[in-house]
This record gives sequence, structure tokens and C-alpha cells, in this order.
Amino acid sequence: MSVRVGLGIVLVAAVAATGAAVGVDWGAGETRAVCAEFDTTYGLYEDAAVTIRGVPVGSVSALEPEGDRVRVRMRIGARPLPADVRAVVVNSSLLTDRRVELVNADYPGGALLPEDRCIAKERTETPLSVSTALRSFTGLLDEMTRPGPDGVPPLQAVLAGADRELGGLGPQLREQLRALAELTSSPDIFMGELGAVLDNSAALTTFLTREWGDITTTLTTFGPGLELLESSLVIVKTMVGKLAAAVEPMDRLFNQHFPYLMDMLESSIPAVTLARVRAEESQDVLNTVPGVMAMLRAMIGQAGVEVGYRGPEVVLAGDPAALCAGVPECAPLSGAAAQMPLPQAVFAIAGGAR
Repeated sequence: MSVRVGLGIVLVAAVAATGAAVGVDWGAGETRAVCAEFDTTYGLYEDAAVTIRGVPVGSVSALEPEGDRVRVRMRIGARPLPADVRAVVVNSSLLTDRRVELVNADYPGGALLPEDRCIAKERTETPLSVSTALRSFTGLLDEMTRPGPDGVPPLQAVLAGADRELGGLGPQLREQLRALAELTSSPDIFMGELGAVLDNSAALTTFLTREWGDITTTLTTFGPGLELLESSLVIVKTMVGKLAAAVEPMDRLFNQHFPYLMDMLESSIPAVTLARVRAEESQDVLNTVPGVMAMLRAMIGQAGVEVGYRGPEVVLAGDPAALCAGVPECAPLSGAAAQMPLPQAVFAIAGGAR
């Protein structure tokens, strides 16, 4: 066991030494010059590391300010760089210096970056400084606390709106937190209830799997019934629409016209009753007409005979004064009847001129 531990320690030491050698000897072979133009180079110094994917491949050899930019000259191990390679200043951590990271540095073929040409400022980036970030945060706070067009700072408006939205929710939140506390204080009960739900779900799934054939048949058979129900509902809808359209005329008929019709029917009852009574009395009179006509024919057939004729008379029940008004031949018989010639009686019943 001690031999294996010793061998492991030796191998680890050998790997560490190899890595250290690789890290130290990045520039031992042939090298090439690379330059890049940055807006600023705060925190970047000579001998700062140049890396590709975080692996050191060279170092910064010089920083040359030129107008609105800084030219950073670097020395890296000899390797081809594509023409679209980029350079980025990277913060390794808050407590260490910055380094230059070459991005898209693998050469897939095509145009190369010449050693006498720098990476343009359009293809370089620098991180924001802490002071810039703090100034941005300070500006944000200033904007939020500065009064707006309505005189109210945005932060105050946000807090006031949150207060309005959350107003009155204290009791509900307290109940929810209390229920959550009870749930977390009794995890066994919760897990038991969850297990019961899962067991019931399993039983339901088992039932559906076992009875799926019958369920499919039921659904298939129930489909036409639903279609018939749908058609029936369409018919009922149409009937209800038609009935709704007819309600207004029916309402107008029964509430506006029917009362006048009832009044007219009630007014016609005495006339119909009187006509019925007089029709029965007139039948006896009409039964005598054939005999009278036969007598007339016999009398007319005898030459030189003159006959005086008086028309038949009838007796009408009613007020004698009303019945005999305007009828000279009318004679009251009692307080409830009058006698008059048949033609006048017919006109009196019909309501015509006498």
C-alpha cells in the first residue's frame, strides 16, 4: 500500500513539474509580434499575460497611447492568427491585474493577420471599471429619486403603487404563511397525503387501462347521441327564436284587441237571445203562410169578389214603450209585451227603420 502511495506522489509531482515547465516555456521557441488597439487599458501593464482560452501564450511588451486609443504590443508563441481575430481585456479577478485574451484565434484557413497590422479598435473590448459601474448605479438612483413631470419621484410612485396593491393583503399572507409553516412542520402528514393522491391516481389509471375497451365503445356509441342532441338543440333554438318573435303580436292581441272583442261579444248576447226567441215565434207564423196563400188563390179565382187582407201580427216580449216607439200599428198588451204587424216586428228585431 505504501509503494502505491509513493508512486502516486511521484506521478503527481511529475505532472505538476511538466505543467510548470509548459507555463514557463511558452516563449522558449519562436515568437511573433501582435498588436491591438484599445479605448483604454486601465489595469493593464507590461508583462501582463496574453492568453487563448485562458491558457498563457505570451505577454504584453509595450503600451503606446495614440490619440483616442492605446496600442498594446504583445509577444506570443509563433502561430498563425486569422484576419478576424479579436482581443479582449479580461479581469482575472477583482484583486489581480488584467490580461489580454485573444478570441477566435484558431486558424481554420483563409486570410491571416499580418505581423505588421494591429487588431483594429472595432474588434477589441475592455471591461467596465468599478468606478464607471458605480457612477452608473449612482445615476440610476438619481433618476429614480428625482421628481418627474408630475412632481413625484419614480421610486416614490413605485412604492406608493406597491402599497396600494398590497394593501389589505396582510391577513391573507399571514394565513398562507401559517399554512406553509404547518405544512413544513408536519412533512410526514404531507407525504402521506401526497402518497394517497398518487395511490388514487394509480388506481384510476389501472381502471382506465383495464376498462379502456368498454370506455372506447361507450364514447363511440355516445357520439351519434351527442350529434342528435346538438341537432335537437338547434331546433329548440329556432323554435324559441320564432316564439320570441311571436310573443309581441300575441301580447298585443290579448292585451289590446281582445278586451274590445269581449265587449262586442257581451253586447251581442241579448241580440242573439232575442233572435233565437223571435225565430221560434216566427216559425209558427210561417207555418200558416201556405194555408193563407191557398185561400188567396181560391178567392182570386172567383170573379167579382173583393177581399180585405190584414197582415199577421206577432207578440214581442219587452218594454211596450220601447217596442212601440215609432210603430203606429203596435199595441201594448201588458207591462212586458206588445203586439204589432209581422213586418214591423222583423224590422224591430233586425234594428232597421220601421
